[in-house]
Amino acid sequence: MPQSLAPLSLYQTSIPKEPEPKRLAWLEGIRIISAVMILLYHAQLYFGNYAFTPQPTGLLHNLENLLEMGDRTGIPLPMRMVAIPFWFGFQFLDIFILMSGFSLVLSLKRQPLATGQFLKRRLLRLLFPFWTVAWLSYPVLWIIGTLTNSYKPDAWHSFTGLTFPLTMDYRGTLLLSTSGPWWFIPLVISFTLVFPLLWHLLQRWGVRNLLLLSLLLTIVYRILAIYVFGGHPTYVVIDTPAHEAPFQLFLSKLCTFVAGMAIAVAYQKGRGPIFWSQRRALIMGSLLYIAGF
Repeated sequence: MPQSLAPLSLYQTSIPKEPEPKRLAWLEGIRIISAVMILLYHAQLYFGNYAFTPQPTGLLHNLENLLEMGDRTGIPLPMRMVAIPFWFGFQFLDIFILMSGFSLVLSLKRQPLATGQFLKRRLLRLLFPFWTVAWLSYPVLWIIGTLTNSYKPDAWHSFTGLTFPLTMDYRGTLLLSTSGPWWFIPLVISFTLVFPLLWHLLQRWGVRNLLLLSLLLTIVYRILAIYVFGGHPTYVVIDTPAHEAPFQLFLSKLCTFVAGMAIAVAYQKGRGPIFWSQRRALIMGSLLYIAGF
């Protein structure tokens, strides 16, 4: 090799390459666990004939109901202890919301937010899977309903499901006759639409101020949802005028979504709860969970 080219060659080999973007395995793992826990929660409600659902009546009263539920159903105590996490699987819905805020920040890849491109890419990513499931499920449901003389989606609800989101209300009532869990799609779309505004406010006000504001808005809205709008959380089986509809609006979970954004910002800087030791994460997580519970 000519002497004059040696320094150049050495310089070229010493330039670090940009790391290729990789999917975070632990993030996908949390999503899978959350989906399974929500599935098991609904399964135990069905097979247990809604024998137990958490009520806003205090921790002691709920524990008494758990014990009575076991006595009524005849489930052995060891099995009851194993099943307890499934009775609270509804809480993993908030994990999905948290992960949504986290993932949207990471999807920007530290680049400025191009609102138009972001909304187009994100909405299509949400809607194409939904449309695929809807268009494939309706014929199957119709065939099963015909063969078993059971439920068949009527023409109107089939039309509203196939043309979502052109024919819908926020709660997804027009879709619920086909599939109850579809109410979650309008909620996720709402967070997608509001994300550019939240990201702008985060850049302007800072993470802490946006967190405090979102917490205040969430608490105020939840108070209104219960005492003014006549609603109740989706996992509570009590009769109220608006039922669970007020708690399916994105404002009821705004702080959770913003918390996910804040964790992502800290993660990109090599800080935050993701980098805590297991001991610290367990202690802090347990304390926050108990306080929230």
